[in-house]
Amino acid sequence: MEENADRISNLPDFVLSHILSFLPIKTAVSTSLLSPRWRHIWKKHLSVLDFSDDDFFQPNDDRLELFKTLAVFVNGVFTLRKPCEVSKMRLSCTHSLVAHKFSLNGAVYFNLKRAKAIRLPSLKKLQLHIGYVEVSPMNALLSGCPNLETLDLCFYAEDSGGIIRVPPSLKWLKIIINNSDAGASLEIDVPVLEYLCIANITITDANNLQNVVEASVDVFPSSAASAFTFLKLLSALTGIKHLVLSRSTTKRDSRSGRPPPRYATGLLSAI
Repeated sequence: MEENADRISNLPDFVLSHILSFLPIKTAVSTSLLSPRWRHIWKKHLSVLDFSDDDFFQPNDDRLELFKTLAVFVNGVFTLRKPCEVSKMRLSCTHSLVAHKFSLNGAVYFNLKRAKAIRLPSLKKLQLHIGYVEVSPMNALLSGCPNLETLDLCFYAEDSGGIIRVPPSLKWLKIIINNSDAGASLEIDVPVLEYLCIANITITDANNLQNVVEASVDVFPSSAASAFTFLKLLSALTGIKHLVLSRSTTKRDSRSGRPPPRYATGLLSAI
């Protein structure tokens, strides 16, 4: 065998795509320039999509230009890729999506501000850390992910009365609302959920949480009714093994005049 033989290029497509899944997506896409053998590998087989504006950072660029560059790249990826499933996707950007149109062309097209119909049926893991956004388009996105298992959300809720509804298929859920006061509410009915972490949010309803074994809770019971639903959340955690409540949450809950469920007393730790 020749010393300079290209052994990597001779590997099967599924092996090459698995290798590409460990690379930043900008690097994975650039491999199409290596040779004709690599030209369509990422387009046909890459199912792990990790987008970050860190990959495009330039010292003299402002945040808006950085976001525009990322948006063009994301649109380009979804325009060029073939209709294969997305098993994992992460989108990280420092600029708010509220004032600007954001779209994924090809398999999916949506404006996050005014989305009505989004379908990502093969998506299993979603991490979305963004700026200000209304709850209704966030729900439109989540309703289009019926098989989602892992959800990591971090954002500023633009509408204080919005209720977040998550897919019942979730096994791992983390929602952080960055508002300094109660910026959104959560309605949760997830029978297979095993891990729960929520912060700066109000609970409106909680059911079917018997499989949760670990939870971290920092909520805003802003009224007697919401304090009751917070206690309903605790009561739903019948299989919990490790429970963390923030000091502010337990202080707020004391206004309801009702103690936590008896089974939770020995599991409670304060942040």
